[in-house]
Amino acid sequence: MARKSLIYGLLRKYKISSLLDPDKDNWQSVRAQMEFHSRNVAALQCVLPVSRPEGAAFLLLARLCARDWISADGRICPPAEPQPVSMSGIAASLGRPFETIRRHLRWLESAGVAVVDQRGAALAVTGDMTDHIASYLAAVHDTMLLYGTDLADADDMLPVKPGSVWAVPTVNVIERALDIVLVPFALQPMLLTNWCAGIVYLGIAYENIRTVKASPVLSRRYRYENTPDALREPVPLLVVATRFGLPYATVWRSAQLLRLLRVARPVARDGWLVATADLHEEQPKQARLAYRGYVARQFRALLAEGYDPAIARGKLLARAGA
Repeated sequence: MARKSLIYGLLRKYKISSLLDPDKDNWQSVRAQMEFHSRNVAALQCVLPVSRPEGAAFLLLARLCARDWISADGRICPPAEPQPVSMSGIAASLGRPFETIRRHLRWLESAGVAVVDQRGAALAVTGDMTDHIASYLAAVHDTMLLYGTDLADADDMLPVKPGSVWAVPTVNVIERALDIVLVPFALQPMLLTNWCAGIVYLGIAYENIRTVKASPVLSRRYRYENTPDALREPVPLLVVATRFGLPYATVWRSAQLLRLLRVARPVARDGWLVATADLHEEQPKQARLAYRGYVARQFRALLAEGYDPAIARGKLLARAGA
């Protein structure tokens, strides 16, 4: 009870009103959410082709093995001895048939990303892919820091007192980030049945609102309003293909499926849009609120562990200038 009161006290101190009230639609934070997932998908390119359906198995494997990859001093490096995780557990967590997951893990093994034996599967700790896996985990860490600063801006979170010390462990940031990355697979089954279509949908939706997300004035103006269609910029499919390293033909086919599902539409020559009307159905709204509640829990925990968005912003700026 004392711990819960402490966390809620921190939340109120930082005025995170929409995290305390997950029923309140804060569209600025939704735009931050879209950028967070878009950046993570783009980062995935350093490990495997984004179009591969094995991506979901890799993400869960990365989440389960992340703690082994973080040294005591916070460095990201492969462990001396990988700790395998159960293939049946991965299948159960993703809600997929065991044989499908076994096949996906075997493909990851053939690509040098995983090792698989009778005990289960783990991220590869030798070979050329280890540097790429470490780079991906580092990118996940940084996108989580950025996500937190965006949520701070979206919710008027105030920085802590000058002189605060960064206390949250690297592994906690990465694990909670990957937990959030995996949430859409529970809320949008399409991502598992058609992984590539889900990624193309994300790419279209994010590029549509990217200009508003990047503008402090527009972000605040539409904090509690969805981005109007007049400000949504139709995106050529080639832009989505380039951002995620996908073949154009693959993106085009996925876009046609999204059109049939009535979740995205062509509005100009090679311009695609996820319109406001596509986001106001009851099911997407429930998914948004469920996602929001989950993210709130993750950041409550990070705040209690020492996460400070002001220091996170400084870390990101220092890294960008290095």
